Amino acid sequence: MAEVSPTTETGLLAELRRRGVVRAVVAYAVVAFAVLQVSEPILHALKLPDSWLTGLVVLLGLGFPLTAALSWAFDLTRRGIVRTDAAPADGAPRSSRLAQVSVVLSAAGLGALLSWLALRPTLPPPDADGRTSVAVADFTNETRDPDLDGLSGLLITSLEQSRRLRVVTRARMLDLTRQLGKEAAPRIDEALAREVGRKAGVRALLVASIRKLGEIYTAELQAIDPEKDEYLFTFREQARTKDELLPLIDRLSDRVRLGLREEARDVAVADIKVAQAITPSLEAYRHYFRGKEALARLDSGRAQTAFLEAVKLEPRFALAQFEIAYLGFQYAAREKHVIRDAVRNGAHAPAKEAGLIRALDAFLGSRFDEALREVQALLARYPEDPDVAYLATGILSFCGDYAADLRLVEGILRARPDDHTIRLEQITALQVLGRPQAGLALALEVAGRERSPVTAILVGVARAVAGDLAGANADLATAGGDPISDWVRSQALAASGRFAEALQPLQGVDHYFYGLSKAVALSYAGRRREAAAALERAASHPDADADQMRTMRSITLAAAGDPEGSRRAWPGRDMAPTLDMPRHFEAGDDAKLVAIQGSFVPGGVGGQVAGALLAWRQGRRGEALAVLRALDRPAGWLVPYYRGALAAEAGHHEEAVEALRRFEKPMLFWGDALFHPWLQARARLHLARSLDALGRREEGRRYVELQLSRWRQADQDLPLLAEARAVCRKLECRVP
Repeated sequence: MAEVSPTTETGLLAELRRRGVVRAVVAYAVVAFAVLQVSEPILHALKLPDSWLTGLVVLLGLGFPLTAALSWAFDLTRRGIVRTDAAPADGAPRSSRLAQVSVVLSAAGLGALLSWLALRPTLPPPDADGRTSVAVADFTNETRDPDLDGLSGLLITSLEQSRRLRVVTRARMLDLTRQLGKEAAPRIDEALAREVGRKAGVRALLVASIRKLGEIYTAELQAIDPEKDEYLFTFREQARTKDELLPLIDRLSDRVRLGLREEARDVAVADIKVAQAITPSLEAYRHYFRGKEALARLDSGRAQTAFLEAVKLEPRFALAQFEIAYLGFQYAAREKHVIRDAVRNGAHAPAKEAGLIRALDAFLGSRFDEALREVQALLARYPEDPDVAYLATGILSFCGDYAADLRLVEGILRARPDDHTIRLEQITALQVLGRPQAGLALALEVAGRERSPVTAILVGVARAVAGDLAGANADLATAGGDPISDWVRSQALAASGRFAEALQPLQGVDHYFYGLSKAVALSYAGRRREAAAALERAASHPDADADQMRTMRSITLAAAGDPEGSRRAWPGRDMAPTLDMPRHFEAGDDAKLVAIQGSFVPGGVGGQVAGALLAWRQGRRGEALAVLRALDRPAGWLVPYYRGALAAEAGHHEEAVEALRRFEKPMLFWGDALFHPWLQARARLHLARSLDALGRREEGRRYVELQLSRWRQADQDLPLLAEARAVCRKLECRVP
């Protein structure tokens, strides 16, 4: 190409200025940019299709060469529009045609650049860890087809496969709506989602709608920066039939990830097809979606009904089968066996859900070390996910790793301080670790920010395990009649000796869980036969896990001093290390105690207690007492009782009194609660004897009198009752 001399270039620029081309193009650029800035939000607000914005950009782009050509050829004067005078011959830089082509090409390039700048999304920066936090509002369903109400859940699960995104789960979204005082909202629409997004600090809020025109389904998705209230990008996808809506969700998910600067190769590597990974049935997914919503609102009964309906519609729905099994794990329901169905059907499940299925299957199959490995891997990959947290805390605590459980819940609460389910787990962990007053302080702090039935349960539980039974009963009375509040209030009343009140809310309720509550209350009254009968009736309930209920019956009999009855009642399979270990010890099954010791976390509290009990059984009392002394203050749980009982047996009466007095506070949580009424009674008898040995007979007498007053209606053939009467006679008690 011939080289253009400086003189020629200067002449061309001079000619462009003379004809007013530069001025016209710059003016047009300013106007076009202003039109785009004003038009985009207006078009979005009117919910007009993307094609309108695309057409406007094309028209504005075409206007650049037209403006340049017209300004080259014509001038706007007082006489109107006139043709521009030709340049002087000696000043012409080149032919007029070459100049016109150059101007047109330059203007077209400027137009393309301006269009690109106008359309490029101004994405917010990612979080400190390089990930972008995203929330998804409920789809606006304009089709009136209820099966499409759960599309946002499918999109959330699909987006969760990305390692570049931090997706707020719908359970967390519902939790935040409650904190905003809008728990009663029927759905998380765009307005509410904007508030939730700002509270959660998300970078991008996804708002979508689905409509049907003729036979065509159209989904439109907009990404919004909730802090700046700016639109980031808009996508539209169509499906010709309802069956094609699941691939539509796949496409929307991929486009969102690409729109948020994720590399195409990363999208391809970490991707799922929701029809294959979740379910091909939109109707089944609708029930699953509602079940998850009910769980987030702590309505386990409605959740279980919804999950069962989802599996009825789609028998291979692994995610729904996991939820059914998980609720069975939490509430001793018979449906725990469906975890095997979830394993069979979950070969293509999303990574998180597949890990949850494997972890729960391992735990329910008594493969406790495998379950721990699975939840630890899940926590490393999904450290902030509520579903992972709930399962992990349950498995960690049942496997005796209370310190790890507490570290986990404290980490979650730093990110989600108002997650009340996790807060209840924290209170439990602090009690087990011997710090109930710390749990009470935290519960009162939460209640100071929010007064609701859920916070009343938190405070009531915290007061009870801290020993304030009267305060616990007052708080729990305001919590409403749900299984958790009824369970805790019944135990707190029974531990206070108010047995008629404790049993009253449990009468006439056809629910196996209330049978478990009734058994604990009857145990505090020393009515062993009725407690065992209540658990046997619960085992025959159609919704109960019969083996688990019979294991709890075996626990009750062992703790009550009936090892033979306990061995006969045991169904032959272990339930959880922290419950099986003391049951085997109290029933005198040393071989099973040795076997269960290996199921605990190495170095954890449960395994050390099991080792101490084995040493005690084998006559190595000094070794056992040393371990229990080391564990007592940092551990709590059953440790104060066993340390005190062993110290009393070894003649260390001061130590026995100090340890056993701390076992007066009730244990209110699941299987542990079955031990406490009977071990507390034994602790009082040990206290009475140790105090008598220390010359403090009057003080010791009060403990045995208290226990006998609680056992006025106890089974007359109860071995512990005969022992209490003997101690009473020795100490010259005033209670007959």
